[in-house]
Amino acid sequence: MASQNDIGSKSQRIGNPLRMLGLIQTAAGLFTLYIGIQLLLQVSGLVVQFASSVSKGSEPAGPAGSALGMNPAAWLALIFGLIIVVKGGMHTFAGLFKCLSIVVGRNDPKSLAHNLANPSESQMNICYSSAELGDMLNARQNKTFVEPRCWVESLYYTVFRRMFFLPPPYRNIIQGCLAAIINTSVVLICYGVVAFMVSSGLVRGDNAALVVNLCLIAFTVKLLFIWRNAFIVERNKISAPDSISFKSLILNIAFSVLVPAFLVAVFEFVTVPAQGIFRETVDSFNQFPWKTWFWYFSLIPLALTLPIFFMCWCKTNEYNLKTEVSERIVDWQESIHPKDLFIAIDNNVMAKRRYMEVPNRIYSEFQPALQSNSSQSKGEYSGYTIQETQPVYTKPEQSVFFVAVKYLTAIAAGALTAYTYNFLGGIVGEFSRNWGGNFQIGIGYVILGYALNLMILFVICRLLWGVANLFFSELKFTSLMIYYKNSGTYTTSKVSVGASIYDSNRSENTVVRSSFHQWIIVSKIVSATFLARGFSKFESARYIMEMHEAAATVDAMLDDLRRYLDSFSIVAPVAGSSVNAQTADQIMQMNARSQAVTKVALENAEQLVNEKPASLNSDFQVNQELSNRQADAGDDMIVGNYETEPELAHVEGNHQN
Repeated sequence: MASQNDIGSKSQRIGNPLRMLGLIQTAAGLFTLYIGIQLLLQVSGLVVQFASSVSKGSEPAGPAGSALGMNPAAWLALIFGLIIVVKGGMHTFAGLFKCLSIVVGRNDPKSLAHNLANPSESQMNICYSSAELGDMLNARQNKTFVEPRCWVESLYYTVFRRMFFLPPPYRNIIQGCLAAIINTSVVLICYGVVAFMVSSGLVRGDNAALVVNLCLIAFTVKLLFIWRNAFIVERNKISAPDSISFKSLILNIAFSVLVPAFLVAVFEFVTVPAQGIFRETVDSFNQFPWKTWFWYFSLIPLALTLPIFFMCWCKTNEYNLKTEVSERIVDWQESIHPKDLFIAIDNNVMAKRRYMEVPNRIYSEFQPALQSNSSQSKGEYSGYTIQETQPVYTKPEQSVFFVAVKYLTAIAAGALTAYTYNFLGGIVGEFSRNWGGNFQIGIGYVILGYALNLMILFVICRLLWGVANLFFSELKFTSLMIYYKNSGTYTTSKVSVGASIYDSNRSENTVVRSSFHQWIIVSKIVSATFLARGFSKFESARYIMEMHEAAATVDAMLDDLRRYLDSFSIVAPVAGSSVNAQTADQIMQMNARSQAVTKVALENAEQLVNEKPASLNSDFQVNQELSNRQADAGDDMIVGNYETEPELAHVEGNHQN
């Protein structure tokens, strides 16, 4: 899994694509186990047979254990039987392990770059960096595909243009096959040069056949190593093919010319006895079919590259090589702080794009940089983020011919494995029963022929298992890659509400007016990964293969952001709850009563001044008349000539008490 303890109730259910391959390998392993057990059961019979033959001879028979210790045939059957049993057990265990269900965590598969939202994820086998992902979206390019780095890759790009843009593991195996084909062609050219030298008479003498056979042995060994290393698949990077230069080609041809001539020159000074064991050995060596085995090691691996190229050619129809994105550049002016907008992008806009409530992969985190001037009233800001939604598994659409060839490759690998170990067990069993312990030259060449036969069978089995495992383990995912950048300027101002002398509540707010220059790039990507062989099956790198437009997603993001800005409140409300609303209502009622009392007092004072008699000229008489009127009205307030409005309100309050 991508990280530990990421199992949840909501997670993807992905079927195991390796199950059929595992069943085939399990069947081959069980048959191999049967062959090994049968060979081990023959050990006791060989021991008894050897003991009986010894008892008939001059030496005493002794116990069965000593008979086993002196019996090389029994030991040979025992050793090879154990080897076959171990190999069969390994194939059986590997096949059963492939049949098990895949554990898919909420953070699987592998992230494209370092995921800042999941620090516990392993950083191994990460194919990209956050900067490369940003460049891919901005420049509409795919950094998965690396330009040719040598002339072999240039030849591959020229001849197989469409297959050049396959996932890197497929590209690696094709490049390995192409390099092996070129190296095999060089070896065949070298053999042609040697054959020409012999047929034209440049290499003369009785030892010409011996020289040719020695060269064939060298060529066969070279072919063995060429094809053994051709199908080593690198899954987590694009591996370069074997370095093949024109200089090495010329040196190989020169080597094939000089070595036979050198060997002939050496044998000119060496007198081969006409009789004796040496001459018999040379004759037996020349009679061995070296040329046949040379052609086997040359042509059989070449023939096995045909299904590989066919399946890779079928794979080109499954991928649409596009690098398209949807882009919007929007300029807004809103009364909101820039940090609030960044928070809205993370918690509102991006959170709605999650799949199964799995957090998005954050490859570049929002770190807005705000720079204000000395007065702190103006400034500028900038910030960007790169995020990917949870990849969703997509079942590939494969052609019937591709599926048929893929299953035939797996079946051929299993059948050839069973045949190889059956062939080995039969050889060892027959040799153990018939060998009398004497070594002869003919027996040595028979063993050599069997060894070469087994060698080429093992090479072919390894080739087929590697190819089948690669083509069965591919998984495809779709996800959204989002690049959001925001920059602009902002200014601050103050807004006050409730500043009247009759208002008991007052709200003073600092409003930030911001200009947003938004740049949104969204692409729907198709990525591919390959299951690993161990327990951490999703630890292989994931590669971006396709990039498609996602205009609907961009419009939906802008709509979500627009709704958030429209609902944003600038002035803090008083009645934020029912308790606050009740308190505000009580304050308003008290203010209304206070204003009514004050108004009545002022009207009475004005009427008194307008209706005063001419005889009342002194201040005492005016105050006395005012006191009498207030007493008649039931009011205890004493109003003087110099009383102010707050004092009247205070008197009214005392009167109510």
